[in-house]
Amino acid sequence: MSRTAELAKAKEAAETANLAKSAFLANMSHEIRTPMNAIIGMAHILRRSGLTLAQVERSTRSTCQRICSASSPNILDLSKIEAGKFVLEEPRSPSPTC
Repeated sequence: MSRTAELAKAKEAAETANLAKSAFLANMSHEIRTPMNAIIGMAHILRRSGLTLAQVERSTRSTCQRICSASSPNILDLSKIEAGKFVLEEPRSPSPTC
């Protein structure tokens, strides 16, 4: 294989990886924004509900923590992609119970 062909192949691989990374980032952005909008809306409603500020903060903090803990593994996948260590795994199907 000539040097030019090798470079073209490497360029194509890099462009494909960049597209995958862009798609991942767009998806992550959506996955973070959507629940954050819900939290902001919920906090607004709670502030108008007559709850104390401490109750509103406690409820909002609890919801934020649940969302962040659910999003963290996906964000960590980005660092694996960039390091070339990301491995696609097939989802495990539940074992049949007998």
